Amino acid sequence: MNALPPDRPPRGRSTYGVRLLGVGLIGLAAAAWFLRFEACAHYFTGRRAGYRDLFRSGLQVRDLWMRILIQGAHVGYAHSSMDVDETDPARTYRLTTILEMDFAMMGTRRQIASRLEAELDSLYRLQRFHFRLHSEGYATEFIGRRQRGDQFDVEILTPSGSSLTTITIPDDVILESPLLDQALADLKPGQSRVFRILDPASLGVSDLRVSALREETITIGETPYRATLLEAVVHGMTIQSWVDAEGRLLRQETPMGWTMELADAETAVAYRKRGRLAPPPDLTLSVSIPITFPLPNPRAIQQLTIRLTGLDEWNPSELETDRQQVVRVEETGLVLRIVASGPPSPSEAEGTTGTDRVARDDLASTPFIQSDHPTIRKQAQTILRGMAENDSWANARAINQWVFDHLKKKPTPSLPSAADVLARREGDCNEHAYLTTALLRAAGLPARVVAGLVALDNAFAYHAWVAVRIRSRWVEMDPTFGQPIADATHLALTHGELAEQAKIARYLGRLQISIMDALEGDLSP
Repeated sequence: MNALPPDRPPRGRSTYGVRLLGVGLIGLAAAAWFLRFEACAHYFTGRRAGYRDLFRSGLQVRDLWMRILIQGAHVGYAHSSMDVDETDPARTYRLTTILEMDFAMMGTRRQIASRLEAELDSLYRLQRFHFRLHSEGYATEFIGRRQRGDQFDVEILTPSGSSLTTITIPDDVILESPLLDQALADLKPGQSRVFRILDPASLGVSDLRVSALREETITIGETPYRATLLEAVVHGMTIQSWVDAEGRLLRQETPMGWTMELADAETAVAYRKRGRLAPPPDLTLSVSIPITFPLPNPRAIQQLTIRLTGLDEWNPSELETDRQQVVRVEETGLVLRIVASGPPSPSEAEGTTGTDRVARDDLASTPFIQSDHPTIRKQAQTILRGMAENDSWANARAINQWVFDHLKKKPTPSLPSAADVLARREGDCNEHAYLTTALLRAAGLPARVVAGLVALDNAFAYHAWVAVRIRSRWVEMDPTFGQPIADATHLALTHGELAEQAKIARYLGRLQISIMDALEGDLSP
C-alpha cells in the first residue's frame, strides 16, 4: 500500500495552509509563553536563596489584578494573590496566579484559562505546585510534589491518561511568586539580577536577567505613576516592566504588542462584557513577518536563499541542518540557503555521527509524544499493515499522509499530546507534528518535532512540522500541508518539545527576512 501514489498529489494543501499556518506555535505562545513571560515573569525571584531571599525584607501580603491587552484591545486578565496558613508548617504560604484570555487564531475565536498554585513551607521552601491549562474543553494539568531533597514527582494529567516523571528543583529555582515585584523595588538604574525560573508547562529551567534602565513617569488611565523601567531577558526575548517604589507592577510590554496594566478587579474582568459583539484581535498577525518578494506558489519552492536580520547576536551553527546552510555571515545578520531535499539514495553510506544519541532521544516515548501508548502503537501498525518493514521512507510517507488525511484542521491553543490528538482527530500544526512524531517513533523511525517559520499569504508565520531520520539523513515533512518533502520556505529555528520551542521567543517581534532568490522545483518523493 502506497501512502502517496505518484499520480495523486496531497489533497487540499493550499486550503489547509491558509487556515492553519502557524497556529500551533501561536497557540503555544498564548498558552505557555504568555503565561510564562506575561502573567508570571514579574513573580519569579532570584538565584541566591530562592524564596528565602525573596522574603528577606519581610512578608507583605498583596492582591494584584492586571488587565491584558493585545494590539490595544482588552482581551483578558491576570490575578495573583497569596494566602497564609500559619497552622500548617508544610503549607504556610500559597501563591496563586489565575489567567483568562479571549483572542483569535487565524480568524477563529479561542479562549484559554489557567491556574498556577505554589505552596511553600514555613521556611519558604517549595513543597507543591499545581498548574492547569484549559482551552475549548481540553485540559492539561501538572501536579508536582517534593519527595526527597530537591527531587519532585510530577504527575501530568491529560484526557488520555496520566504519566509520572521526576525532576530536580533546587531551592534557588522559583516556580512562581506574586512578590518578586517587591524584591525588585530596590533595583536602581544600572543594576541587574539573574534569576532561575521553572516553567510549569515544559518543566524546563531557564535564566531570567532583569536590569533597571531608568526612572520615569507613566500614565495608566488618568493616573500618573513614578516608576523604574526594568528590562527582562529570557530565551533572548526582551520584556519591559514598570515597577513603582512599593514594588507594584504597573505595566509590562512584549515585542509582540502584548501588554499588561495594573487595574482593579472590576476593570480587569470588564473584557467579558464585550461578549460576542466585537471580534478579538488575531494573535497570528502580531508575530507574522511580511514578505516583499512575491512567492505565488510557496508550496512548490525547491530552493530558497534568504537574508536574516534583526537580532543583536547570531549563532550560525544553530540554524544549520541537513537542508539549511549558512552561506555567509554579515555585519547585521546572515544569508541562509534552504533546499527541499528528500531521503538519501540507497547507495549513500549510512551515517554514524550521533547515531546512539538519535536512537536514544528520537525514539523515546515522552509524556506528550507517547510513542509507547497502546493506541499509538496500534494505529502505527494499522497504517503500515502490508507494507515492507525495511522500507523506512515509504513507511514515513504513509504515516505523514495518514495524519494529513485524518486530522481535522482546527486552531487549538493547547499543550499538544499525541495520544489525545489521536483520540480527538483534530488540531493545528503542533497537534499534527506531535502525533506524526509519535507514530513514526512507534514504527521504529527516529523522529522529532521541528519549529520555525513557513511562507504563506505574503508572510512568514510560526509553524511546526516533523523531521524523520532516513538512513543517513534527516528528512523534513509537513503533515499539516500533506507534504512528504517540506518545501524550502520551511525555516527551521529549533527542534524538540515545549522547552526547546520556547527558544523561538528570541526571534519574536525582532526577526526580519529578505528573500534573495527562490526556485520552484519538483517536490514529489
